[in-house]
Amino acid sequence: MTPRSDVLYHDIITIACDWRFDLYFDPDFGNCYSFSARGKNGDVLSASEADFWQDENDLILLLDVELEEFNEKRRDPGLVLTVHGVDILPDIHTDGIQVEPGFNYNFAVQQSITKLLPFPYKTNCTDFSTLQWVSEDSFPSPRMCTVRCSQYFQLSNCGFVTERLSMFYSALPWDPDEITEEQKDCARKMERKTKLYCKSLCGLPCEDMRFEVAVDTRHLTNEAVLSFNPRLEMREILRNRRDNLAMVRIYYKSIERKIYEHVPKYDNQELFSYLGGYSGVWLGFSLLNMYELLEIVVATIKFALTKPREQTTSDQKIQKQPFCTQNSKKLFEDVIVTDSLVFVPKNQTLWKLKNRKP
Repeated sequence: MTPRSDVLYHDIITIACDWRFDLYFDPDFGNCYSFSARGKNGDVLSASEADFWQDENDLILLLDVELEEFNEKRRDPGLVLTVHGVDILPDIHTDGIQVEPGFNYNFAVQQSITKLLPFPYKTNCTDFSTLQWVSEDSFPSPRMCTVRCSQYFQLSNCGFVTERLSMFYSALPWDPDEITEEQKDCARKMERKTKLYCKSLCGLPCEDMRFEVAVDTRHLTNEAVLSFNPRLEMREILRNRRDNLAMVRIYYKSIERKIYEHVPKYDNQELFSYLGGYSGVWLGFSLLNMYELLEIVVATIKFALTKPREQTTSDQKIQKQPFCTQNSKKLFEDVIVTDSLVFVPKNQTLWKLKNRKP
């Protein structure tokens, strides 16, 4: 596609619609066009739920790839399309979808918003509105934020921006004939110096708006191309250009938005209430545990004092009443009483002899 906006038409050749297109240059993809829902005359395109009486309000684009003007051999001819918010610069590398000629594409989109928390929370997002190099009209992607950051410091300190980063300007903010070698050296040094610094600043945005896209693809037919414009004078032109054309239909899968919001686990008021509740519970359990500990200590001391006394009493009982069997007790009584026991050899009976003669 060429950078001239006067070749952009609603129906290829007759009605110009350049008031809805903005030229955007990317060093990797060249000239890019942004089709905005907000026109330069102030009107805004809107979408609503379809019903039986409502006309179709989908956005249908018939795109000409212009294969005859494609000279780059490293890439296949085609287009890269991305859906983004009105106030957000597109990130083609991340969200771009390849569109090839000869195909009909259906893009079902749904908007999703992710809200993150800044430092000291783990998400550590960046509020782009607080950065000096971000305008109020559009918010860049993290990739473009690093570009704008380096451009800002180079232009502020050197009055010049290196050639690689100056390609992002639609119009150079300096006069090329008045730039000196010192300014060029200053810009190169500033680019190396601010590289890591700009990456650290341009993290994830605190509010990131994206469009989830479901793609359906089929071959482009003559009927689909000719139905785009019913006028007879256009049919021959469209028929001859069919191999260069790609049709894209973009519609809302759902007009509801998905919002993913990270919130702090506790706010200021809840934090103190939780701390008070936890401390009260801990204090209650601590008092109960202290009473249990005191009871255990008293029981241990009492047991230690009573055990030696019981052991002494039992020893005394053993000395007074020695252990004996029924037979040994009878023998003991006979010895003490009669003193007349005579033992005979083993395995023989025991004799009691009273008044034994010598």
